[in-house]
Amino acid sequence: MAFEKLLIQTKAPRTAAGLTITTTGKSTISLRGDIVAAAKLKPGQTFDALLGTGGDAGKLRLLAADGGGATSRALPRTGAFFISLGRVEAIGTTRTERIGTSARAIGIGGVEIDIPALPDAASEAEADNTDEAPAPAGAANGGHGSSNGAGETVNGVTIDLTDGAESVSFKGKSTEVTARQAKLVRLLARPRPQPVDESFLVAALWDGKPMLNATEQLKTIAADLRNSLAPIGLDLKAVKGVGYQLRDR
Repeated sequence: MAFEKLLIQTKAPRTAAGLTITTTGKSTISLRGDIVAAAKLKPGQTFDALLGTGGDAGKLRLLAADGGGATSRALPRTGAFFISLGRVEAIGTTRTERIGTSARAIGIGGVEIDIPALPDAASEAEADNTDEAPAPAGAANGGHGSSNGAGETVNGVTIDLTDGAESVSFKGKSTEVTARQAKLVRLLARPRPQPVDESFLVAALWDGKPMLNATEQLKTIAADLRNSLAPIGLDLKAVKGVGYQLRDR
């Protein structure tokens, strides 16, 4: 595998490699010629963007795919290769920080980028956790009681992805959810309350291989999940022309 150092920054990259994340969630990745050659990337390709979950949390994968959402272009003079992801709030946002990270080619047409914790997102989550009261084990709330378990806390929301015992906890209250609902909450929790693009959610929820009616399935999942989250103080909203957002009620 080929490895390449990247930077996270808010302005256009000044080197031939970097990941740009703006405060509005618009993201661009630039790669040097050697990693482009290793993955055999071509200008004009489109890519599916997949955010890692579970053991792959903190990683972003770009896989060349016909009809994918991300588009690419090359700069012949420098050999830099840019991939525009559009709105990917689930990665996070930053204002002025530059943080070293790494990337690698993963076969033909694939690149994997490590996404480090962003300072402002991390500090917000830490502040939320300080104010959050621990949920008592097995506490019931509106008929949706569940144990907190050993869940992962993202921006003040705790998601337990234990197979068969998935739950979401917020400010001392818990609710049982399905595995796919738990995954959706995890994708929406980091940028909360910013909305996340619908096409990104569809790709991430079905691991880059969504069924034909995935968009309709997402609507059903979101509607059912909204009812489950209401008793614990969270609201899941559809944002017209964008996707979905998770916010406090």
